[in-house]
Amino acid sequence: MRRIHLRVVTFYVFTLAVLGCGNSSSFTPSETGLTDVQRTWCSEHAEAHGEAASSLGISFVGDYIRASSETPGPEITDLEPPFLAIPSGNDESLKYRLQFENGEDFNRACQAAIDAAN
Repeated sequence: MRRIHLRVVTFYVFTLAVLGCGNSSSFTPSETGLTDVQRTWCSEHAEAHGEAASSLGISFVGDYIRASSETPGPEITDLEPPFLAIPSGNDESLKYRLQFENGEDFNRACQAAIDAAN
């Protein structure tokens, strides 16, 4: 009797895991209404994202940080404003990053930037 119960429970858990994993896709809208592709686009086009946020009156902090992944340093979320990044050398590039007060502001500005680009 115990083995039958164990097999039923195992089958049930396995089925839930398979069904749960099968529904994930980077092209489907997340709980925020944006796809992962759209969120990535906004992160890669920070200038357009910032312009859209400004046009909507959404406050954000934007600054340049080191673009090289080889240089260890704190993430922008670990820093206090301003996030000014001093390059370690003349050849090190900087990347413009934005930080919003909350995810809803990020999403509204991101959607506006995508709409403006299309």
